[in-house]
Amino acid sequence: MKYRALVFEDEKLLLEVFQHALEIRGYEVFGYTEPSKCRLISEDKFFCQGKDNCSYADFIITDHFMPGMTGIELVKYLKERKSNIKNIAIISGRLREEDIKIAEDLGCKVFIKPVELPVLFKWLDEGEKKISPERELIDF
Repeated sequence: MKYRALVFEDEKLLLEVFQHALEIRGYEVFGYTEPSKCRLISEDKFFCQGKDNCSYADFIITDHFMPGMTGIELVKYLKERKSNIKNIAIISGRLREEDIKIAEDLGCKVFIKPVELPVLFKWLDEGEKKISPERELIDF
């Protein structure tokens, strides 16, 4: 099964590191330096609403501080539109305790920068086990 990840990171070099690491694992990866560049956000089209086995991606990895919206705002936006993305990580070098709590209450895994790839890979391994082989990934 091929997995899909959306990566949001405004530091271009770090975005490329995450993309490359996921591609080596065989993932289909879409990377964005800001959320508004992702069609899922910019066009506000959600076709999975009400479909349990439908999603746009298997994983989201997002920085918290980005142009236009924070990682938490991005997660809330996607959850409000029932995007069905189950595995979401927020990564930041400077999260306040209240932001960590909000992220965790939203079901996100929180990583503090710098993130070691083996730690990220362990989270991906755990998430892969939770993905149904019958899930349908929607093109966007």
